[in-house]
Amino acid sequence: MNTTTGTTNWIQQKSPVIILLFLFSGMLFSQCKSHQNQEEESIVSRSDVKLTQAVLMDVDLNETFTGTTRYLQNGTIRAPFSGIITEVNIGLNQKFTPKQELFQLQARESAVLESSSLASGLKPMSNQSITSASSGIVSVLFVRKGDFVQEGDVLANFIDQNSLRVLLSVPLENSNLVHKGLSCKLLLPAGTTQDGSIESVAPAANETDQTLTLIVKISKPIDLVENMQLKVRVKTGTITNGIFLPANAIYGNEELSRFWVLKLVNDSLAVQLPIEKGAENDGLIQIVRPEIQVNELFISSGGYGLPDSSLVNILPNE
Repeated sequence: MNTTTGTTNWIQQKSPVIILLFLFSGMLFSQCKSHQNQEEESIVSRSDVKLTQAVLMDVDLNETFTGTTRYLQNGTIRAPFSGIITEVNIGLNQKFTPKQELFQLQARESAVLESSSLASGLKPMSNQSITSASSGIVSVLFVRKGDFVQEGDVLANFIDQNSLRVLLSVPLENSNLVHKGLSCKLLLPAGTTQDGSIESVAPAANETDQTLTLIVKISKPIDLVENMQLKVRVKTGTITNGIFLPANAIYGNEELSRFWVLKLVNDSLAVQLPIEKGAENDGLIQIVRPEIQVNELFISSGGYGLPDSSLVNILPNE
């Protein structure tokens, strides 16, 4: 048999098998290449994220309103009899305490005797001290040493320190949240706080801005200037066993009309979960709906702009 003819016949006999082998190799190569491309694309499209968990906690609900300090009571210090002021022991804007000597007053008769020849050799009459009945701050000082005053003349005006209150302005739509006796907390400019309680509620609203004025009594004496504005936090309720997430785990649209979280469903896939927000407290936001569990994981960093069903790469929390 001719060798060339034998080879040709063999190829013709085996050609279907060879064609199938070529086709199979091409398909296998194509699938491998496609799989490789998908893996490369998957690796490239993953976003680096950090995770957080929900917390179960009880939270006090608070509303914050604006208040203004005000001294509600003023007083006067008067001369008990006619005479000459011999000592002034208090100054303008100075504080004084109960039973503190503020002035010394020499009776008119004593002053006349001392200035006449009849008083020679006689023991001078002592001056009378004028003391305070309560604590206060001198707001107006009318006399100085050597002035002659009549009985009943006003020597000084003062502010009663014990009458310090905070006038709280509450919009009428929030008036159902406050009432007499309700505890509150004053947030002072220096970053400190002071306890207080609502002492009384005005019977009528302010016609101009439609607010209700409440008077807050401070729990213990404190030095504050008058007409100082500060914030007053009022407790309006309590949430028991609420589910909360950090605020940075909550995402929303530009109109802030729709909110969602990005929940991790396995080790690399995050899905959008629409939510209904509730109360906010110290950087935490309550999740009212749907019900979530404290052991579930949510994206807290790197989730901005991520679409639904995104592949992610989880970074450790520092």
